[in-house]
Amino acid sequence: MDRAFPLVLVHLGPTVPPWTADAIKQARFFNSGPVYLVAESGAIKGLSLDSGLKAVCVAVEDLGVSDKQAEFRRVSQMDTAFRDGFWTYTTERFIVLEQAATQLSLANIVHIENDVMLYADLAELGPKLQRLYSDFAAVFDHPDRCIPSFLYFSSAASIGALTDFILRNIASQHQV
Repeated sequence: MDRAFPLVLVHLGPTVPPWTADAIKQARFFNSGPVYLVAESGAIKGLSLDSGLKAVCVAVEDLGVSDKQAEFRRVSQMDTAFRDGFWTYTTERFIVLEQAATQLSLANIVHIENDVMLYADLAELGPKLQRLYSDFAAVFDHPDRCIPSFLYFSSAASIGALTDFILRNIASQHQV
C-alpha cells in the first residue's frame, strides 16, 4: 500500500525567498509524493517555481485566520522589526501549518524550512518516522533545543499539541 508522506513548506511574509524553489526542486529528485508550499498569495506569485515540480501552492489567505492564529497575533510580543518579522513569521508558521493540515486533510506530514535540502525519499523515510515517533519528530542540537529544520507530524492534532505549547508559553510571557 502506497502511503503518501506529504512534504509541506510554509513561508509567511511578503516574499518567498528564491532558494525555496531550489529546495522544492531538490526534494523532487527523491520524492514523487505530494509537495505543498503554503505562503501568502502575493509571495507565491513572486516566486519562480517550475510547474513541472508539481508543487501545490496554497495561499494563506484561502486558509483563513484560525482562532489560534488570532490569539497568537493578539498576545505575541515578538520583535517584528528584527529581520522584517523573522521570529514572528517563523513561529506563526506552525499555526498556519496546523490550519493547512486540517483543511487539506493531511497526515504523516514532513515539514522542512525553505532553506533545507532534502536528500531522502519520504516513501522510505516516512514509515520509519511513523514507527519510531507516534506523534512528532524534530531535530535537536541540544537536549533542550530544537532546530525545526525538519519535522515529522503524524496528524494535524500533533501539530496542535505544538501550537498549544507555543501559545501557552507566549501567553505566560504576556502576563505581568
